[in-house]
Amino acid sequence: MVAGKKGEGAERPPRPDLLARLDSELGRIDEQLRALAGAKHRVQGLLEAVVAITREVELHAVLHRIVTTAMDLVGARYGALGVLDESGEFLEQFIVVGLSEQERSALAEVGFPRGRGVLGHLIRHPEPLRVDDISSHPSSVGFPPGHPPMRTLLGVAVSVRGDIYGDLYLS
Repeated sequence: MVAGKKGEGAERPPRPDLLARLDSELGRIDEQLRALAGAKHRVQGLLEAVVAITREVELHAVLHRIVTTAMDLVGARYGALGVLDESGEFLEQFIVVGLSEQERSALAEVGFPRGRGVLGHLIRHPEPLRVDDISSHPSSVGFPPGHPPMRTLLGVAVSVRGDIYGDLYLS
């Protein structure tokens, strides 16, 4: 290197607009990596749940595990699986997860839902249902006394070998 020659060996400082673009791109890449890590975590949780479900031998335990797994995957506070009766028009069984002992006691006299209101809507129309405000849904008939407050609902039909077995509800 010869002393005195301009530009040789000396680095120019990066331009501010280039640094801003680089920061923006790095931020975008960081967001994408975080989203991928979250997706990987959810898929891993789903695979673990499938393995755990296959280990269960009692039907009630399998159904309970399905509800808890779905709740974990979407971050729901409450979950339930309503099993349809032979006619397919009403709920014969209702597996509930997320209720406190106090909430269970408050609902003990009411019994489990049979499939009216928004739950009945899902029975009659077995396509995925997302409701931001249960009380404003056209099929809503309100909650029984002692029911915990719930605003949102995600409901999907559960089928076994092509036949609808029941409905999964998450709130």
